[in-house]
Amino acid sequence: MSSRTSLLVLLIALGLSSCASIAPPAQEAALPFKATEHAGVWLSDGYGYALDSRRGVRLFHVAGETCVEDKTEGDDSIVAFYDRYRAADGGRTLLLSSTLDPYEVRFRRAERLPEPCDAPMPSTPAANLQAFSDYYARHYAYFDLYGVNWAERSAAMRKGVTGATTDRELFERMREAVAPLRDSHVKIEAKIDGKAAVHEGDRGRTKINPRAYWLDDIQRDLLGGKGRMVANRRIQYGFVAPGVGYLAFASMGGFVDGELASIRKELPTLEAAMDEAIAHLDAGGARAMIVDVSFNTGGYDFIGLAIAGRFAERRTFAYGRRAGDDPTARDFPIDVVPSGGPRFTGPVYLLTSDGTVSACEVLTLAMRALPNVTHAGERTRGAFSTVLTKYLPNGWELSLSNEIYTDPRGIVWEGRGIEPAVPLAVFYPDNPLQGHVEAVHALARSLEPR
Repeated sequence: MSSRTSLLVLLIALGLSSCASIAPPAQEAALPFKATEHAGVWLSDGYGYALDSRRGVRLFHVAGETCVEDKTEGDDSIVAFYDRYRAADGGRTLLLSSTLDPYEVRFRRAERLPEPCDAPMPSTPAANLQAFSDYYARHYAYFDLYGVNWAERSAAMRKGVTGATTDRELFERMREAVAPLRDSHVKIEAKIDGKAAVHEGDRGRTKINPRAYWLDDIQRDLLGGKGRMVANRRIQYGFVAPGVGYLAFASMGGFVDGELASIRKELPTLEAAMDEAIAHLDAGGARAMIVDVSFNTGGYDFIGLAIAGRFAERRTFAYGRRAGDDPTARDFPIDVVPSGGPRFTGPVYLLTSDGTVSACEVLTLAMRALPNVTHAGERTRGAFSTVLTKYLPNGWELSLSNEIYTDPRGIVWEGRGIEPAVPLAVFYPDNPLQGHVEAVHALARSLEPR
């Protein structure tokens, strides 16, 4: 499950109002999961979760000397997301998954919570830096990729801290410690003197006005005002040339209006929009298609897989996924499954750029696995891992990358982005929106019936 923060930010930026698959073969079907029906203490392999369901349900984040209780409620909580399970080892192991995403996280029964959970962690400057250091040391998967010695940076971060260290100083110490990690999933969200303070690891090279891109570039210039906008105005479709259909996605989610909209409403909303879009383009005589995700902030993996299923003729292996913070983990295979609704299985160009990030890069992996899809444009951002969210004793939130995604050839594209089969400039440095229009027109010309 990926963070929804980027979806909400993009919706505001646009000025608009309302980061399927299968489990490995030869396994028993997953059953409905309720934590209260499995009383005990359960520790995850990787991810740093401790689930205590002995009296009610409590979730803790554990790493090294750190233990912080998670107070998240509703559908965005980890406990609510995991609603399916398989038992193993005589019931001593639970493999938790979701009806939305069958990727499994292994939890093992334990006699008790880890010792750091015996008492609440103090919210002192030293304790907050300890928690920050522990989370990264235990869970971050890409220190080697960015040439970072975390032990050295952590020691420098904590040196000289006292009880008088201010929140602003605390934030700057953390920010400086992770500054070399050019990772779009590295994030610190704090409140200092009642105001938000945010550090993001990498916001990408592509700098455009999202509203101008979505309304001027696509709606006006590419679709000539004749396109359709659906799913909370996050999807546009129409024709960019005779016989050439066009689908643009602003994100992999956010299709339901409202900040507190349920994650479980996203997929039905997408499916209804795709039913409408594919049927409309088919009725209009589409013989080829451009799927434009050249500026897409990501969202949920299951959304990307569902979109790819609209272009699949048969079940196809898309990528492997595993926990980089679990040395025993093996790749969990994820397939693209053909949709049961309207599909388009003719020639498709997928258009990407550095503005294609997170769950939209998962869509890119899934689409590239299909024989009728050609990947064109510029490299994607290179931030694949589902966002791992952790909390400090003072309530600040941090995000990091702990997962490793591999394509069908075993390639890990993290940090460098996926290289297109057909290189094509998308956003010109001096005039990015003009470059985008010209890139789409170039693809359309190559796809027009001859």
